[in-house]
Amino acid sequence: MSNFTENFTTSVDSTTQSIGLVDIINISMYSISFLFGLPTHSYVIWLITRGSGSGFVSEFFIFNLSICEICNCLNNLICIFDRFIPCKHLGSFLSGLAITGSPLFQCLICVERYLAVLHPVTFLKYKPLRYKLICCNMAWIITLGSCLSCMLTFVFFYVYVCFFSLQYMFFISFQLFCLVAVLRALKQSGPGERARERGEENHMKRRAFYLILITTVSMVITYVPYIIAGFTFILTQHHIRELFSFSIICNVLAGFVQPVLYLHRVYEKCPNLLRPLWKLLKRIRKKESVPSSWQKAVGCLVPKEEGSVRIGKFRTISLLSTECKTFFSVVTKRMSTYMIDNGYLNTSIQKGGISGFAGFLEHTGVISQMIHEARMKKGDWTVVRNGISG
Repeated sequence: MSNFTENFTTSVDSTTQSIGLVDIINISMYSISFLFGLPTHSYVIWLITRGSGSGFVSEFFIFNLSICEICNCLNNLICIFDRFIPCKHLGSFLSGLAITGSPLFQCLICVERYLAVLHPVTFLKYKPLRYKLICCNMAWIITLGSCLSCMLTFVFFYVYVCFFSLQYMFFISFQLFCLVAVLRALKQSGPGERARERGEENHMKRRAFYLILITTVSMVITYVPYIIAGFTFILTQHHIRELFSFSIICNVLAGFVQPVLYLHRVYEKCPNLLRPLWKLLKRIRKKESVPSSWQKAVGCLVPKEEGSVRIGKFRTISLLSTECKTFFSVVTKRMSTYMIDNGYLNTSIQKGGISGFAGFLEHTGVISQMIHEARMKKGDWTVVRNGISG
């Protein structure tokens, strides 16, 4: 949470030591940010390192953003005690994390979503961890430079306000460009979706649209009040404490959106829902009737290469109910175990799809040997590929 204006207020209004309504509101917001933000972001980091989400690599930017937000929560604590123990230099140094660090990592998350939706081939190319490490290292170097700049320019209030106002203006413009582009892409109909009725709209696509929309609105609520307060001070040369206090309230409340969206995972983050799920699957097994919602799938077309337009350049992925996949994975595992233990399957012949067996190793070895011999003799070879589904 970027709550660094408390240092501004105390430096400008150093002649008045009494605590007014604005000071009470600021201290309350800092307390809420510290008491709720610190455990929330710590829990997010714990879940990511534990591997409870989509994977450490895919959530690496969120991991760095949570680290930056924890430092901001500590800065909020410094802002509270700054009235009693002067520590403005440390607070001004940590304010660089709020001015540059958090918005920069949010920009990286927005760029990742932009590439995933509009340029999926490029997204898959730069998805490995090494590219994300390079981006995060550059972000931390820029953030460290911002922290040093904040500490050096802190005594010049006008320069300080210009510094964070221009940065916020740039960051929100960049993030809005990425998020609006993603929203437009999600709103448009993809290949093969034009003939669908409106009632059969892709549920996953609609859910992603709403998540991005919520993120966009939270970005506006977070940064726009600070931009207005900053440019108001630049143009009028008058420090309006109430306007900065309103900016702090918006920043603190909107800052909880990102971790709450991450924690919005059903079965992985809510172990208490596992028992109702078990009761549901048990009842379905007892009734021997598959729900109608499990018998439907949503087809998503994934491009095979960049700039794919024709339907033949897309591969289809069927999206099924999570509960359905959980139920039938248990049934499949029990059936395969029963058939192997009772000798109904000969694993020396059938290995594909059997848990605990490496697959067609002999077949792969024979193909590799044939390719090697054809290459040595400079001869021709033919490979026949049979696809059996069932």
